[in-house]
Amino acid sequence: METPNYSTGKVLSFLFSSTRPYWGALGFATFLSVVANAVWLYNAYAFSELVRFFTNYAQGDSIKPLYTVLIIWALVALTRGITSYFETYIAISTAEIASLDTEEKAVRHIAKLDIHWHEKENSGNKIKKIQRGSYTIVNFVRMWNHAGIDVIVSITGAIFIIMKIDTMLGIFLMLYQISYFSLSHSLRRPGVKAMSEANDHDEKISGLYYEVIGNIRTVKVLGLTDYVLANIRNKATALIETVKRRMKWFQASGKIPFTYDRFIYVAFMGYISFGIINGKYDVAFLVLFSGYFALVSATVGQLTQVIQDFTAAKVNAGRLIEMLDEKVAIDDTTGKQEFPQDWQTL
Repeated sequence: METPNYSTGKVLSFLFSSTRPYWGALGFATFLSVVANAVWLYNAYAFSELVRFFTNYAQGDSIKPLYTVLIIWALVALTRGITSYFETYIAISTAEIASLDTEEKAVRHIAKLDIHWHEKENSGNKIKKIQRGSYTIVNFVRMWNHAGIDVIVSITGAIFIIMKIDTMLGIFLMLYQISYFSLSHSLRRPGVKAMSEANDHDEKISGLYYEVIGNIRTVKVLGLTDYVLANIRNKATALIETVKRRMKWFQASGKIPFTYDRFIYVAFMGYISFGIINGKYDVAFLVLFSGYFALVSATVGQLTQVIQDFTAAKVNAGRLIEMLDEKVAIDDTTGKQEFPQDWQTL
């Protein structure tokens, strides 16, 4: 069965309408996520300040700056822990409720559809579509709160701090992010396509298993067990080939960008090292840049993963939207009158 090609706008509209009753809770969870990721930018700065302090420290110097850094660092860790806990709890529990609401809405809708629509596809496929489609709400919320906010805050914050110290180095860091993302995303595209095909094969296999178990008496009486299992084996072979292709591309999209990332990291470290020799930078800046580079690398990799997950979730959501967009015909009461309960003549 062909996968519906729903636009990103259509899928986002489905997401927003499904979570509308819970926008207050999700908005508060988003705020907590912003706070959690913003304060975490202090880690690299604090470590670089410790290096600077001990590099310049001489016996008898005041250790008040050391206490200041350590106290703020402890408060940052505490804030991060508290906000992350409540952000995750509020966001995911709320998304789970919205997902269950959507499942109920989907079942209520297909219960009104005409029998000829139900006969087009087996029950197992419909259940898979409803479950996967409704759970995309949880996936979308998790992507936004756990990755989307992290990407926005971390990348923006790290580049801003580096550019305040060295504008040109900040620009090079930004160009690196763009190139790393482009490379990783281009390698993941074939893997995402293979994953979509694998999901389609999996739905068909699950649907056949469901029908066999649900109609086991008919299968036994007619002696169809071997025939059905042979059909399932053929579909499983296609599924395995698709999974292999998916794994090949996902492995390539991980290893090749990682190698590129390490090469660029060594180049940056070499550039800053020569800057230290020439008196342009100090050792603390080397530590600071290394910390923010690691943060940016992880974040850009996370962004690539988010786009991959979004694409997969978009496919699953599109299949559910296709089901919800199916028009009700016979059970539609629009423009109809109820048959009188006390009728005697027509």
